[in-house]
Amino acid sequence: MQPDWEEMKTEYYSASHITLKMLAEKYDITFAALKRRAIEQGWYREKKEHLKKTHTAQSENPVLAQKQKINDIADKLLENIRESSEVTDKPTSIYNLTSALKNLTAIIRDVNEMPNWKDRQSVELSLLKLDAARQKQGAEEEGGVVILPDVKCEQARNEE
Repeated sequence: MQPDWEEMKTEYYSASHITLKMLAEKYDITFAALKRRAIEQGWYREKKEHLKKTHTAQSENPVLAQKQKINDIADKLLENIRESSEVTDKPTSIYNLTSALKNLTAIIRDVNEMPNWKDRQSVELSLLKLDAARQKQGAEEEGGVVILPDVKCEQARNEE
């Protein structure tokens, strides 16, 4: 079966962290064959240009640039946490790593505007309450319009 070179090329361009070695393992082909194809077709140069354009577009938008910086820092911290967790077996160190990971997750969620479980539950509950209020309001409106007399007119009638 012939490898799908275009699919590999597209995946290679899709993210900066994807390497040829990772693709070779994923598609079960030799690294040498993939590297040779990448050199012949200029994948390195094209990926570099693609990432440069993406970076330029992000740097023009300060919000995207800030999000990208935070995501890059988060990736580095996560890698450090992984390495530290493999080295240590002390309960306090594991607790500190767990706490750091929890804080990192919260930061990533906030930056990328991803709701956590509690936020999703809160939104679902609010939607259910809103639907119930709309149904209740719809049931009350079936009676029609009631016109109330002016208060001053009632007081004048009572005085006579």
